[in-house]
Amino acid sequence: MRSVKFAADLGTAVLVVFLLYAGRDVLIPIALSLLLAFLLSPVVNWIQKRGLSNLSAVFVTAAGLFTLLILGLVVLGSSMAQFAADFPKYKGEVEKKVESVQSAVQDIGKQLEQVLAKPKKERVSGRNGEKGEETSESEEPKAKERGDEEASKSSEGPEVPWQSLLGNLANVFGPIGTAGLVAVFAIFLLVNRDDLRDRFVAVVSRGNYVVTTEAIAEASERISRYITAQFLLNSSYGVIFGVGLWVVGLVMDPQRGFPNVLFLGVMAGLVRFLPYVGPLIGAGLPLLVSIALFPGYTVFMAVLAMIVVLELTYNNVLEPWLYGSRTGVSAIAVITAAVFWGWLWGAVGLLLATPLTVCLVVLGRYIPRLKFFVTLLSDEEQVSPSLRAYQRLLSGDDHKLKEFLVEESKKKSDVEWLDEILVPVSKRIQRQPAGERPSSSELTERLKAVLAEEPLASLFRADEGEHRHQTIAAIGARAATETILLEKFSQMEPDLLWKVDSLGEMPELFAQEILQLNPSAVLLLSLPPGGIRQTMFWIRTLRRGGYEKEIFVLRPGKLRRFDDLLVALRQAGATALLTSFSQTRRKLKNYSQGGEA
Repeated sequence: MRSVKFAADLGTAVLVVFLLYAGRDVLIPIALSLLLAFLLSPVVNWIQKRGLSNLSAVFVTAAGLFTLLILGLVVLGSSMAQFAADFPKYKGEVEKKVESVQSAVQDIGKQLEQVLAKPKKERVSGRNGEKGEETSESEEPKAKERGDEEASKSSEGPEVPWQSLLGNLANVFGPIGTAGLVAVFAIFLLVNRDDLRDRFVAVVSRGNYVVTTEAIAEASERISRYITAQFLLNSSYGVIFGVGLWVVGLVMDPQRGFPNVLFLGVMAGLVRFLPYVGPLIGAGLPLLVSIALFPGYTVFMAVLAMIVVLELTYNNVLEPWLYGSRTGVSAIAVITAAVFWGWLWGAVGLLLATPLTVCLVVLGRYIPRLKFFVTLLSDEEQVSPSLRAYQRLLSGDDHKLKEFLVEESKKKSDVEWLDEILVPVSKRIQRQPAGERPSSSELTERLKAVLAEEPLASLFRADEGEHRHQTIAAIGARAATETILLEKFSQMEPDLLWKVDSLGEMPELFAQEILQLNPSAVLLLSLPPGGIRQTMFWIRTLRRGGYEKEIFVLRPGKLRRFDDLLVALRQAGATALLTSFSQTRRKLKNYSQGGEA
């Protein structure tokens, strides 16, 4: 049944990817329109709060954006034209540096030839003779092939002018038409955003309106905040980049300065919207200009140093601080999403990778069947520390397990470390199926050996008090893992005199030892699942033997039928039922100080 379900899920995933790829010509404009609507939505809401209607706010926002876009294109176009006009001036410097590189490569090649050349000249001459014969033999068919190609080209006739004209028009007006479609659809989304949201909720929710509304609100908020932060960050990067190039030119070559700093700064800011690829493109243009225009490599090194400092500052300081938890997507998920969507939709996929991944994470939070998206893509820790410890225990990596336990001990108190790490690990050990390897006994021995090593052996070991009048007999009801937990807990409470043991081959003899010791209280640890019968056996054995003091039963975790279990244990003779080591510590301290059990 599981294999059928897995095959169905896999087939569905493959079908979805195929539809995304096949329908990219339709889906890409829609996705870009949604992205633009998310970017402009906060601006529209801000203007609408100032007293304008929704339609007027959208019109003002669109007009302002269109004006800024026209001005930007004019400035960028003039800068590009100037850059293209000035580029032939750099030809001489480029040729010099190309020649220097070629000469260096030739020198290296000559040295390699001297190292790899064979000492026997006759072999070299023999090979040259063979090559000459092969060349003379192959010249005739090659000439014939060239003649055939020329004849075929002449037979095809000249290219029709209107065909090339139509091709050029399609290349020019295709992107313009797509951009216009994106703009119109984005304006339509902004004007009707409330109505479209209500319709979408009515169609998708299937009666669960609250969850659907919360999911849409969370996705909209996360994407809007991320896009706004990215826009501000990339804009500031472009400004600082352009100013930095201007300063480099002013310091290194005051007469000429660094050319086209406005164009290079705008390009550096724009291409950063493409994750990972964009910064490389933005850095490549000024580096090429610095090599082509300025003699030597001083300006090149200065520009490279500026780019490295900017990238380190933005990537390691500003972006984590400004983005923060705006997306809820982990770093590895961003990289994977960029690779996947870039392969699927090209450059537009790189631009949309993070917003689309945010939508998947939000869907996983509200739809149980898509929860795996949260586990795989979210920046929140989805794997519990106890499961991480158990995975290291299963793999047999004792060193990493010890390091992990020590690291977790720095984040938690002593009993929290027991309750949240060691107790769940011990439960998983007891649930290990009988036929699987490693067995539960092997895992128990591994855990015991790791805890016996320093610094874990002395971890949370408290100093013994001067007076220890109370004696506690701690018993593991059925498993060695229970004894391990009790021994660690006894180190944390040295003011109580502990006697720790587990159910051995002759439990009646150990029960007699406890009766002879006559401790102040007995603590029975029983890890679920199971263990109730063994716990009842210990309670009844002690009571039948004449033990009249307190018997505390510790059964860690959330118990589904707590009241029924408490009644059964009290009927057998137990004093109290505890569910954590933290609660047990409070109970024992209160009892040792003369309080009620």
